Amino acid sequence: MWSFCQAMVEALSLLGGRELEVANHDRRANVPKSDRRVLASLANGSPEGMSTMNVSLPDELRSFVDAQVNEGSYGSTSEYVRELIRHDFERRQLRAALLDGARGPVTTNADAAYFAVLRDRARAVG
Repeated sequence: MWSFCQAMVEALSLLGGRELEVANHDRRANVPKSDRRVLASLANGSPEGMSTMNVSLPDELRSFVDAQVNEGSYGSTSEYVRELIRHDFERRQLRAALLDGARGPVTTNADAAYFAVLRDRARAVG
């Protein structure tokens, strides 16, 4: 599990660690001013296995992302963007699997008995 400092490193890495942006981010995240220098120095590196990416957004979209973070739904803008990318990735994987299945041969008739078995299996799982 990510620690608070690692989460802050992610958020600050997205901002590039510049002092002005760190100050703005700290204010939104309620991070004390005394921690800004520590956080800025942490932001110069990325957590292992992570790389940074800069994304340009129109003001309206940036405000929307900031609102999602400020509402407490996400810990940082990086977390929000990662979640969106994960959802898109999973959606594409599911679509590919469905298309592969649709292209394959019909192995079972989808009649009432077939769906009854599926419902029973789904109830057994949870």
